[in-house]
Amino acid sequence: MKEFSYILEKVFADNRVSRSEKEAIEKVLSAKDFNNQQLSLLRSQLFDFAKQQINATNSKAIISCLEDINKLLIPQPKQKISVDAFFSPGEECRSAILSQISQARSTIDVCVFTVSDNIIVKKLIDAWEKGIKIRIVTDNDKQYDRGSDIFRMKEHGIPIRTDHTPDHMHHKYAIFDQQILLFGSYNWTRSAALNNNEDIAVVDSRILVDKFSEEFETLWKAFA
Repeated sequence: MKEFSYILEKVFADNRVSRSEKEAIEKVLSAKDFNNQQLSLLRSQLFDFAKQQINATNSKAIISCLEDINKLLIPQPKQKISVDAFFSPGEECRSAILSQISQARSTIDVCVFTVSDNIIVKKLIDAWEKGIKIRIVTDNDKQYDRGSDIFRMKEHGIPIRTDHTPDHMHHKYAIFDQQILLFGSYNWTRSAALNNNEDIAVVDSRILVDKFSEEFETLWKAFA
């Protein structure tokens, strides 16, 4: 099909699959709702196109492109997405955060404007000392607030990075085991639990986890 061929031409012009090209392929696939036989034909078209482009110097890059695009052309089972929402004042939001920290098995990436809730911080430190890999991105100004626990976590060795500008790193989200996303208006503070009208959502959407993870990695590199 013409749309698919056009995308392939762009991909193999530089022998890499960019995010926009991946999204373009996904858009074509979702718009047409191809059956398995049609997807097989697209895969054949993909490999025929690659054979015409391949040579000794670009073979590794071409194979990498093939692998990336072929994954998009393999039918995937529909993901059942689990979502829950929590609200404060009260213990709902804090309990949701504590629950996800407790359930984490390998990684926790935290990207939150301000962190001063001693209960949450103790749970993070406990997880860190059990071997969970933790990274924290926060605002450079808020780390100096009275009651901030940023330096306390740094003393325990938890890697922390902050922005370098007068503007604010104002996100409030966390990713657990690269599978669960927790996000909302809720800052990780005692006042958010006790006084404020705040919210948190917890979702296991692969698409959302990937997008928020990509943003986290962008900030992590930018704030080095």
